[in-house]
Amino acid sequence: MTFEASRFLMSLHAVAGAAREANRVYAVRGNQQEAETIALEYLQKSSFNIDELQISFSTDASSISGFEILSCQVEIDFEDVSLISDPFNLGAQHVRGHSSMMIEN
Repeated sequence: MTFEASRFLMSLHAVAGAAREANRVYAVRGNQQEAETIALEYLQKSSFNIDELQISFSTDASSISGFEILSCQVEIDFEDVSLISDPFNLGAQHVRGHSSMMIEN
């Protein structure tokens, strides 16, 4: 169980990193497909055999004039990264990572 908890924490860190990289690519290039590819490659380089993920981007107005807040959320199924099958995992269905950054309008 300790090993599985460590695997879960490792996946949280990896998914947050994937969200950060995807958000950066989307902010610079404006290409969502490329951002999704970057996120998937990031997870695969983190020793996860992931073939698909859920990714979403959103923008919100910033309190600073001329800027917006770009947010990215990446979600994977914990079952895809867990080494122990149900019901022995931690009960988590998904692992989510989030990244936000300010971008100039």
